[in-house]
Amino acid sequence: MNLYMPSIAVSWKTVVRSIVTAALAIQTTTAFANSQQLPAIFLDSSNPGCIFSINGLSYNLSSVFLTPFFNATLSEDFHAPTLDVVNLYGSPCSVMTVDQSKPSEDQCPTNTRFCEITTNWKHTDARITNVRQYVAGDAAIAATTAISDGISLSYNGLNETMVILNIHCKKEIVAPSEPRVVIDLKQIQLNWDHAGGCGTSIPTGSSPGSSSMSTTGFFFTILFAGLFGYFIIGMAYNYSVLKISNFPDILPHHELWTALALNTMDFFAFLRNKLTGSFGGNNYVSL
Repeated sequence: MNLYMPSIAVSWKTVVRSIVTAALAIQTTTAFANSQQLPAIFLDSSNPGCIFSINGLSYNLSSVFLTPFFNATLSEDFHAPTLDVVNLYGSPCSVMTVDQSKPSEDQCPTNTRFCEITTNWKHTDARITNVRQYVAGDAAIAATTAISDGISLSYNGLNETMVILNIHCKKEIVAPSEPRVVIDLKQIQLNWDHAGGCGTSIPTGSSPGSSSMSTTGFFFTILFAGLFGYFIIGMAYNYSVLKISNFPDILPHHELWTALALNTMDFFAFLRNKLTGSFGGNNYVSL
């Protein structure tokens, strides 16, 4: 019996060490879940409407993502007594700017759309250990495609990786939420179920021709409103200040408008005479 006692003692030490390690892991993970916060970043509205159009459908994604940025957990690596968590922050609706009151090494640079941040947690204490600009704010969308039940946005990330945002149509879900993460080789797929993934038909009246007509109508509306105001204010001034009440003297600058009216009448009379003379000449036959 005495020959086996040391090995039994070692086994108990191993068990106790495993229990302590597991307890620390649970405590650290719980503290991480309760204390997790966004890094010090601000909103720069580059696409405030966050509306995308494809295949005749319009998708309003402004209410899909948490404001100002979603938080996707890419990995968690526990090594007692700390926990390293890698998160991807970002949004297709906004870009990040630097908070001058915070250390620059704890933030992604200005004009960042997706930012990868590694945080080391120990109990309730957290420190940022790595920050990388994953996608620049002015980077073009690699692809905008319609999927069977929604819309997909693709961005080119670091080291030939790609960030893919899939928004699946769920009309009953209208509140913003965090995404489901799927990492496949060099693709980071982020999936949402939301009403924003349900496209709406683009009205046919939104063609360029209708837009130009509405601009022309707006111009003439302003023109006539200005003339109306000019005559009303001018007539009120002439009546109340200059004590003029007879027409057309009550009109502002009535000499100008009277001369313009007479010249216009003379012009149309000239045209009528020319046209009448031309038509009348057809009745004559040369002998």
